Amino acid sequence: MRNDAFNYYSALIWVAGLIGALAATSAHASCTSTGLGTPTCSASISATALSFGNYSAATTSATTSTGTITVSATFSGSVFGTSTLSYTVSLSAGNSGTTTSRYMSYGSYTLNYNLYTSSTYGTVWATSTVSGSASASGGFGTRTASTTHTVYGRLPAGQYTAAPGSYTDTITVTVTY
Repeated sequence: MRNDAFNYYSALIWVAGLIGALAATSAHASCTSTGLGTPTCSASISATALSFGNYSAATTSATTSTGTITVSATFSGSVFGTSTLSYTVSLSAGNSGTTTSRYMSYGSYTLNYNLYTSSTYGTVWATSTVSGSASASGGFGTRTASTTHTVYGRLPAGQYTAAPGSYTDTITVTVTY
C-alpha cells in the first residue's frame, strides 16, 4: 500500500517564447493586403507558463492544464483594406528531444507529459503543427493585430517511479512567417 503523502509532485512546464527565434521565410509571400500598396509585416510572440500543479500518481485520470501563445503582427506599407500575416507556430521537444514523448525532469527523475493542439488531446503540438493568421483593417499608418493560441497539456496518471520534487521542462516557441 502506498502512502499518498509521498505521491505529490509539483509539475511545471515553462513554455518560453523566444522573440529571436522568429524566422522570416518571405515577408511578402505571407503578408497580404486587400488595400493599396505593398504591405510589409513583422511578428512577435509571447507565451504563458503551463503548470500542472501538484501531481499524484495515485489519481486514476490524467492531469491537464493549459497555457497560451500570442502572436502579434505589425503592418505597414499599404493603405485601406485589410492586411493579413499568415504563419505557423512550432513547439520544441524540450528535455526529451522528441515531440512524440516529452518529459519533465527533477534531477534524474522524470514525469511524462505532452502538449496538444486541442482539448481532445488527439494531435501533439510539434514542429509547424499549427497554422494561423492575424489581420488588421484600417486607413493610413501602422496597424497591429494579435491572435492567441491555447496549448493543452496532459500528464498521464500512474507514474509511480518519480520522486517528490519540482519537475520542469523548457519549450521553445517558434513562429515562422
